[in-house]
Amino acid sequence: MEVSAVVPVYNAATYLEQCLDSILAQTFTDFELLLVDDCSTDDSGQICDCYASNSQVRVVHLTERLGVSTARNIGVKNARSALIAFIDSDDFVAKDYLLALVTTLEDYQADLIFSEFNVLD
Repeated sequence: MEVSAVVPVYNAATYLEQCLDSILAQTFTDFELLLVDDCSTDDSGQICDCYASNSQVRVVHLTERLGVSTARNIGVKNARSALIAFIDSDDFVAKDYLLALVTTLEDYQADLIFSEFNVLD
């Protein structure tokens, strides 16, 4: 895996499928999707489990609510790649998002990349 996309999940059922579908539709395909369910009380955990049937998706279910920062750190610890992309569970990404990150990283020999976002009405 060249990139591990880490998505911390907490009570995001309303937006989660759109988020996950946008990640799985990437033009760059050498990635794993790591979902860290931070003890959601809505259907988020079940949605994560449904997506885990895809071989690119892995789910970690936390047994106590630890917060988004700890969920991200747990994602990093469980990642199979040295390259990590953080995506929030209530966001969705363009189909070339990971490709743009990897290309920029390689072109500029960067250690860290931040990306901008657009707010849609």
